[in-house]
Amino acid sequence: MWHIEAPDSNTLDGYAGKLLGGLKQRVEKCGIDEINNALLKDDTGNETDEILKNLLVYPPDRLRDLSESLMTKIISDYDFDELADYAKVRNRKDEDLTDDKKELKKKYTVLKKLEDLFGYDEYLGKSTKKTFAMVKRVGHNTCVYCNRQYAFCIVKGEGKIDAERLARPALDHWYPKSLFPLMSLSYYNLIPSCTICNSSVKHDDIWTLETHIHPYMTKTSDPGFSFKYRNRPYSKWEVFLDDYVSDHRVKKTAEDLCLEEAYQCHSELEVTDLLEIARKDNGTYLNQVYDVILQKLGSGTDKEKAYRILLGTEMAVGKYKNRPFSKLKRDILKQLEMDEGIKFMFD
Repeated sequence: MWHIEAPDSNTLDGYAGKLLGGLKQRVEKCGIDEINNALLKDDTGNETDEILKNLLVYPPDRLRDLSESLMTKIISDYDFDELADYAKVRNRKDEDLTDDKKELKKKYTVLKKLEDLFGYDEYLGKSTKKTFAMVKRVGHNTCVYCNRQYAFCIVKGEGKIDAERLARPALDHWYPKSLFPLMSLSYYNLIPSCTICNSSVKHDDIWTLETHIHPYMTKTSDPGFSFKYRNRPYSKWEVFLDDYVSDHRVKKTAEDLCLEEAYQCHSELEVTDLLEIARKDNGTYLNQVYDVILQKLGSGTDKEKAYRILLGTEMAVGKYKNRPFSKLKRDILKQLEMDEGIKFMFD
């Protein structure tokens, strides 16, 4: 949901250089002609490394097209629209399936073989050196999908060896690796996220650029929706997403990430604290504290810094990614300003 800046060519070349050799060797040794011909030979039958390299570094739109064209060479009657049904049966026992479901499962068995060949878990996921470098380059302190949790790389000492690289955010496969294994090592397909968004919410849901927002394909740092609050009968406040969203993909992405449900969990926490202090004194206290912070910090202090000290979040849209709940608190304060007549700190 939150924008990620595209990597430069040097970053992509370096990434491909670390993975390409091993990937090529694994494909060469797989012993399946359809896979070898699709991934190691161009349309004229000449051997090439470019196909595998492109699978590692192509941007999301070109990556999907490349993956689909290659899959039709590996599975002659490959059909993207069958993948959702295949996902439902791939881990079920044959005796529990109808004949047509058995055939579907058999048809796409090669996807598991491809997933093992590309080997995300073994050849990238376990490599703290590679994955820490990826996450740090993205530069988000919070989950790209929800902005609710910090997503730091935690290191001990200088973090130069595996034992010192303690933890990192999850890397979500925007195109699930179990269904789109050719994209499982793609730089652009790995999105730093919190464990809740990656494992508990998104799962292996099939998203497309036509239906959902890809963080690398957005044009602005603003996620395209707004949070609002309202009273509700049996508790103080309810957080919800504004019904008016101009881009249907934004709405669908927010719905599938369950952002409204996730943020409602904070109605009685961050939102209550903010609303009670703001509404009881018509915003006067917040403005007074804000002014005191500016005075104490001395001349030349910008409003963003004072805002950050007061609320623990970011004021500027482009910096929302740095601290959790930045988008939420800014939106709630704006609504207070409009609905309650509170003049806060937005000029």
